[in-house]
Amino acid sequence: MRTFARIFSVLLVLFFVSCSPSGIIDDAGVKMVRPEKQSEIEAEPFFPADTSVVMQISDLQVVSDTILVVQMQSWDDEYGMLRAYSTRSGDYLGPFLREGRGPGEMLRPHIAKMRSGYDCLCVNENATGQAFLIDVLGSISNRRASYAGRFRLPDQTLDWLPLSEKEQFCLSIRSGFVCYLTANSEGAVRREIKPFKKGGEQYITQLSGLFTCNESTGETIECLQFLPQIIFFDTRTGELRSIAVSKDYQKWESILDGWTNVEAIMNSIQYYAGICSSSEYIFATYTGISLKEMQQPGHGVRIHVFDWSGEFVCSLRVGEDLGMLTYDERDRRLYGLDRIQGRIYRYDLSGILP
Repeated sequence: MRTFARIFSVLLVLFFVSCSPSGIIDDAGVKMVRPEKQSEIEAEPFFPADTSVVMQISDLQVVSDTILVVQMQSWDDEYGMLRAYSTRSGDYLGPFLREGRGPGEMLRPHIAKMRSGYDCLCVNENATGQAFLIDVLGSISNRRASYAGRFRLPDQTLDWLPLSEKEQFCLSIRSGFVCYLTANSEGAVRREIKPFKKGGEQYITQLSGLFTCNESTGETIECLQFLPQIIFFDTRTGELRSIAVSKDYQKWESILDGWTNVEAIMNSIQYYAGICSSSEYIFATYTGISLKEMQQPGHGVRIHVFDWSGEFVCSLRVGEDLGMLTYDERDRRLYGLDRIQGRIYRYDLSGILP
């Protein structure tokens, strides 16, 4: 009788496991996580010396722990697309990287979110199928982009991160499917993974995400924008694992197939809107409101902080409508771009993080 009871219990567990909703990640379970602590933090405005940049900034990144690079939505030949400021004083260090196809110029570069101690600004230029490591101070001095490294991207690359001077991670379309790739600096693919159960390129917008990496371990992460879920990808082993902060991750099929008209799209929830990382932590802007609501100010956001093992370290509430993030690892200060006001704010995390 006891043997029968044990067998029945095992079968019951298996039944519930097999019938429980699964996530969108192929061959990987989903671990629900909750923050170990929650708190509110106050911002200190960080106004660059050149205040004309307000309302024109599209992204930001700390380089070499002391240089804040801001990317402009619009620019002119005198200033270029990128400007650099001191994180210590806020002083303007100079512009660099003009738009164009000539030497030292680029067409709409995209900043890769590396840790703040990384010596170069890392950008990919999908229009030409290339990516670069840029010496910021050298570029300002030379009045043109000074490259410390160059990569050739695999075909149909959508997003990119450098893993080393000779290895790269790419999000690409391969045979009509969204894929994670690792490749050498010449674009030769070493590993190809299809992370999603339903990952056709027709879902590329619904599956869009924000990437950062830990180049010392070769691990990359993607915070999905329209699912409350984070994917960890070990580029050295090909292993996938995932965490979720809400049970909404189980609705992935309806989210993928629900974008049938403009109203449905605008009512879709955007979960993550910005990302950055350090050697210890991952920082992500969590909105949790619809695209329609995001057009209005005053909602504020939460900053989700995870460690690289996937533990949810803390959830920090801020009053600003932040999108893009970057983190100064040396001084433990987080920078955020208010997506409504276009202003940069700074947060002191030295007394919050372990």
